Amino acid sequence: MVGATTEYAEQHACRGRSATRPQEIPAKGWGDVLLRVKNELSEDKLTVIAAGVAFYALLAIFPALTALVSIYGLVADPADVQQQLNTLSGFIPAEAQTLLNDQLSSITAHSQTALGVGVIGSILLALWGATKGLKTLMEALNVVYDEKETRGFLKLNATALILTFGALMLGVIAIGLVVALPALLGNFGLGADVRTWVSLLRWPVLAFVAMLGLAVVYRYGPSRSQPRWHWVSWGAVLATVLWIAASVGFSYYVSNFSSYNETYGSLGGVVVFLMWLFITAFIILLGAELNAEMEHQTRADTTEGGYQPLGQRGAYVADTVGKSSGHDASSKPSADNHSSDRGGQRVETNSYEPAQPKSSGAGAGHRLMKSILPLLQLIWSIHQTERHLSRSTPWAGEREMRDYDHDWTRWSEIAKRHPVPVTLIGIGLAWFLFSHGSRSQSFTDEN
Repeated sequence: MVGATTEYAEQHACRGRSATRPQEIPAKGWGDVLLRVKNELSEDKLTVIAAGVAFYALLAIFPALTALVSIYGLVADPADVQQQLNTLSGFIPAEAQTLLNDQLSSITAHSQTALGVGVIGSILLALWGATKGLKTLMEALNVVYDEKETRGFLKLNATALILTFGALMLGVIAIGLVVALPALLGNFGLGADVRTWVSLLRWPVLAFVAMLGLAVVYRYGPSRSQPRWHWVSWGAVLATVLWIAASVGFSYYVSNFSSYNETYGSLGGVVVFLMWLFITAFIILLGAELNAEMEHQTRADTTEGGYQPLGQRGAYVADTVGKSSGHDASSKPSADNHSSDRGGQRVETNSYEPAQPKSSGAGAGHRLMKSILPLLQLIWSIHQTERHLSRSTPWAGEREMRDYDHDWTRWSEIAKRHPVPVTLIGIGLAWFLFSHGSRSQSFTDEN
């Protein structure tokens, strides 16, 4: 028993199971982390989730631009925002840049530079519209971190609103660095060498601002106990570097090899922009996966506050220990802990506080079904009432109501087992009932 414990302790150390910072994880531990990241990409269906985030980001980007121009216009020329966009031509595909330029031209033409009730109201409305994209990203981070949303309506929306406003403030800072700083340096009469160095340094500063923004989103976006900053910074650095490289590569590909305009015609710019948003969302979620699996590698408490044992930290990846590439290091010969398989991965959990179940595509389907069931029940009730009222005989009374309740209970159980097909059937049923009802009503009116 002593020999087994000693062997486990050696394997425990060489894989970073006691690491308090990511840099304490050795090479074997990083192999475990990267292997789990690869597996989680398919298990969490990251491409599908990134596509959903990109779609909602497309809906939120124009309210966000309106809010950005309105806020920046209070302290400087709103046209600087458009100039900033032109300086990013190497990172944003030309078609997407044209789409954004057209929208910015429309916004800046009607922007107000004087602070007033109308301006504040328009900024708040634009912020509220832009939060939809952030809320979708927060839900995606819950999937990555294997968490369920437990924040109430007010806390969830307040968090999304604060993060959105913070992102816009970072945008204002970025515009100031790229556009306003060179003009300001020219007014001070500094030498050409100084202006050149400062102009070059603004880009690393801009990248650092982006890393900081991503770290904040990684820390406060998921519904869990906040991790310490060093457990979210590595993913932020990776996401920033990959985003720069991927954006430059995608822009070059679109400019030289793609045929989006020939394929999609006038919608080519929208499709290119949506693809760029998809790449951006995927990279952000990839950085989150890296952060999550780094936390998953260690048994040490990675959350803020005082030390808490496994199973009591309020975060799945902090409360469990992820699978290692060698099965011999997967479990500890001790009565205090046990190993269990979750989603194809072996994890160590505290025996007294089992870890939360992992989120999955089926769980998302059940949440969708749970949200749509009340609507379908209302439609079912209206249909039943309409059917009985149309009869010449009255209701059969209590027996018929029992039959109705039994039918609905049986149908809802089927819906919970097969959420996606029943949702589609329910939508079709709703359309049929309403269209059939409107046709019946028009036929009755004509007669």
